[in-house]
Amino acid sequence: MPTAIKKITNHSAIRPALGYYYQSIFALIGLFDSQNEDSFVSIETLETLTEVPSLKDEELDVIGELISNMYGAIEVNKMIKEGTPKKEAVNNFMKRVLGSIDK
Repeated sequence: MPTAIKKITNHSAIRPALGYYYQSIFALIGLFDSQNEDSFVSIETLETLTEVPSLKDEELDVIGELISNMYGAIEVNKMIKEGTPKKEAVNNFMKRVLGSIDK
């Protein structure tokens, strides 16, 4: 196989996925900071959905990822309220996520 083709076929979705994850954490933090009474997050509702027997494995994976993102955003929001700048708090959390992926 020519070298140029080898380089093209070596794809990884890790960096784009982490970018989307980073954005979702920022969006959830914005939701937590919202002053709108209609803005709320219900982790319990998602946790209850995981008990529905008709869900497929792929659907459970998505719900699990949403729950994980919400708990992550809660942790980041706590760091921000304790005085950590928003960008630094998210970056610190992302380092932990990357560390757990590398293991």
